[in-house]
Amino acid sequence: MGIKQKQPKKIKLLIADDHTFVREGLRSLLENSNDVCVIGEAKNGLEAVTLTKKLRPDIILMDVSMPELSGIEASKQILKKIPATKIIMLSMHESGDYISQSLKVGAMGYLIKTSSSAEILEAIRTVYKGEYYARNAVADFIIKEYTSNHTMNNSPFDILSKREKEILASFLNGHTIAQMAKIFKISPKTVSTYQKRTMQKLDVANTTSLTKMAIKHGFPH
Repeated sequence: MGIKQKQPKKIKLLIADDHTFVREGLRSLLENSNDVCVIGEAKNGLEAVTLTKKLRPDIILMDVSMPELSGIEASKQILKKIPATKIIMLSMHESGDYISQSLKVGAMGYLIKTSSSAEILEAIRTVYKGEYYARNAVADFIIKEYTSNHTMNNSPFDILSKREKEILASFLNGHTIAQMAKIFKISPKTVSTYQKRTMQKLDVANTTSLTKMAIKHGFPH
């Protein structure tokens, strides 16, 4: 008699968007994956708050602009009551204001609705691991914010060397150690040494804390 293999745990996902065709499209896309399970849909911010309390999703794909309660305000309420919830904002706009508000309330990702299916799944898997997903519009916004609002005297990253900053920026842009080794023409071991030294200087315990610090202080990706 064969031994039953334990099925891998699926990521429980709630979709919150006021457009039916968007919710149906996302559900159709995500249900074809082998590691994501859509457990509910909300058509406004109030429903998103209510369903989160009831269903306890791991991740919410949250539309920024919705009736009854905006995605920003719904996220604020959800994270205050159920802080373990992870939220990825969805929007049609690459607006710096929306991105800023999303990050400030605690969202861990920001996606444009025209993002590819591969990018949406990558964002979900990245955020599920407790890491921020910052690409394209988000990364551009952070760079602009850093350039315009931060001086050399108020950033904890000023203590890093030029190469440490370069490697950190490359890491935050999603490059692997192997890719960084090729980019900077150094060995993977040297890349790891730079990363360890950077975390020691900044007094952070892991890459998740490092990413949070980078977003908080607007370190460029």
